[in-house]
Amino acid sequence: MHSWVPLFSDPDFSITAYSDNILNTVTASATYNYNRNEGSSEISADILSGALFPYLSTGAAYTFNRSLYVNDSVQVYWREADWHAGVSLPLSLSRGLYGRALTIGGTYTYKQRMREARSKYMFRDTELQYITSYLSFVNQRIKARQQINSPFAQSVYLQYRRSINAVPAWQLLARADLYLPGLFRTHSLVLQGAYQQKDSSLRYSFSDNFAYARGYNEPFYKDIYKLGANYHFPIAYPDWGFAHILYFMRLRGNVFYDYSMARVLFSMERRRYASAGGELYFDTKVGNSIPFTFGVRYSHLLDVDPQDPGRQHYFQLILPLQQLFAY
Repeated sequence: MHSWVPLFSDPDFSITAYSDNILNTVTASATYNYNRNEGSSEISADILSGALFPYLSTGAAYTFNRSLYVNDSVQVYWREADWHAGVSLPLSLSRGLYGRALTIGGTYTYKQRMREARSKYMFRDTELQYITSYLSFVNQRIKARQQINSPFAQSVYLQYRRSINAVPAWQLLARADLYLPGLFRTHSLVLQGAYQQKDSSLRYSFSDNFAYARGYNEPFYKDIYKLGANYHFPIAYPDWGFAHILYFMRLRGNVFYDYSMARVLFSMERRRYASAGGELYFDTKVGNSIPFTFGVRYSHLLDVDPQDPGRQHYFQLILPLQQLFAY
């Protein structure tokens, strides 16, 4: 075991420990992941072999505190354990000033789920087998050290999950991000678009990786899309640390606007979820070596949240610890 890496990609927050063999053909990893949408936690262990091409992988995971809204007022909770195996084809297409990566892959998963004691609903299905297919493409120009994001970059992610046993369950997720220069050399404009659709049987709910409009609870929907705009800018460079534990490199801000539209499950009604606000980030290094970013977010809700109609202002830590306070 040679290193550990934190990763924060809303709505998922994870930390992973890595180990490699002497020839660097096999990587073993152990991960803890927190999903902010559900409030669920996952512990997993995986092995990836690169001796052949494409890459082969296998692993197991245990997830607890998963949840699903049956309607605006009823929520069910469960735990689940799974074994998975997959194949992936990672391609490096980098050239000149641009780094490009294309990955295509698929995973088979066998899953067992158990009802939480606090959930008063029984599951019709306790066993699920499904296939996950995905495509990831990133194209980004090399950035200077003081630039927050690449001055010109694009990323696309497509994922489709579908059961292969008697349980009717599927989910489609698509996301695209466009990074553009801001008003000044170190500023960055990021435009986002995302779409998710899932079956309406409610026999099983796949893990939710959709980045909803900030400030809202997860809506009750069949399909949803989101458009977002972010403007990132640096505020200060403290270049200060203490006791070789935490080093503060930069203080930066972000102002955002999110617009989302969801089609309510079992209905043709559409609900809008729009919000605007700001974020304050601290770019640091843990132990003066490992990059670690945390921050605080303020969201002003421009529409009513059906699960919390009184909420209009929402403050949030941009960490697995979610809410400071809301009013």
